Amino acid sequence: MIFSGCSNNGTTLYNAINKTQKIKSSEIKSDITLNISTDNLSAQEQEVMQTIVPLVNDSKLSIVTYINQNGDNTAYQMKNDIKITGAASLNMGFWMNMDTTKETPVVNEIFKMPDVLTKQLPDEFKNKGYMVMDYDDMAGIQGASQIDYKKLAEFNKKFQSKFLQFMAEYTKQFNPNLNIINKVSTENTNDSTIAQPVSVYQIKLDDKTFKDLIHYTLNNFAENKDAMAFLKDYMTSLNSIMGLSQDQENLNKTFDEMPQMITQLNKKLAALDNVKILGDKGITLQYTVSNDGYIVKETGNAEFVINLPELNELSQSDISQQDQNNQKLTGIYTIDFNFNNRYYTINGYNPVTFPALNEYNSFNYADLLKTIPAQSSGK
Repeated sequence: MIFSGCSNNGTTLYNAINKTQKIKSSEIKSDITLNISTDNLSAQEQEVMQTIVPLVNDSKLSIVTYINQNGDNTAYQMKNDIKITGAASLNMGFWMNMDTTKETPVVNEIFKMPDVLTKQLPDEFKNKGYMVMDYDDMAGIQGASQIDYKKLAEFNKKFQSKFLQFMAEYTKQFNPNLNIINKVSTENTNDSTIAQPVSVYQIKLDDKTFKDLIHYTLNNFAENKDAMAFLKDYMTSLNSIMGLSQDQENLNKTFDEMPQMITQLNKKLAALDNVKILGDKGITLQYTVSNDGYIVKETGNAEFVINLPELNELSQSDISQQDQNNQKLTGIYTIDFNFNNRYYTINGYNPVTFPALNEYNSFNYADLLKTIPAQSSGK
């Protein structure tokens, strides 16, 4: 939505992102790194950060995702291979199988847990590497969320068309008047199956344009009656499906008070105008769009600054006596965030393989929950 009103390049990129969201099968490889640098730390902060900074800066999160879904999104399979390398190394996995075409919807998830967690489980579950969550088994668990997945699938189908219709109209008037998107190159790439021409679009935001974009987007959406009506309709329907219909009164009150809330939020945002949020690198995003209109690669870098003395000074009037200790924190933290995503075999053959489970290598999450009251009463 933000991209669509920025320029012709923005419209092209918006269309590519929309098309990519409709992919039915793909393999996606993602890498994420963080780098934290600090300045002007208090003794208290130094003690904490001397452990955290090396741990974070030397680590990388890598995720390989496989997805398959049918044409109307009523059946869905996904697999995640998750790996953390560096100072702390972990291997995890996640699988999901959902089929709402059946009379009784099938929804189950499998978690491959790292050894460091399985060793902390009660004896009957200890060292079993897979935790299974079957939503049929959750019905008898007090406090567990009760979701009607058949209604959820119908909701997704209904609101997908509603959303596209709404966006087509809304984007016609959305124009933050910021030149932040540029087509930087046209080149060839190879997605492991076929070489094809691609276009690379770059989005750059510095501290000022980032704040200007937030201001404009917030107010443009809040002042648009069609946008607010669509959002309320969406939230009302979602509350019903999630079994939260009793919260409808609170939701209605929130929308009634929206003008006052936006006014207060604008005041808080205005107070941040003189506080640096983005570092000198700002935010740079690059999207590689294939000849057939899909995003095939995304890379990004964002540098955020958390200046605690400046933030504390802004919030002086909101700080209670018990929070005065926070004012002793003097650190300035610069967080350098990097990510890249690569899409392979879009709408091709991407089988999702599930692990072979048995009583010796897996346990049911619902059974684990049932042990918690017994353990508590024992204590």
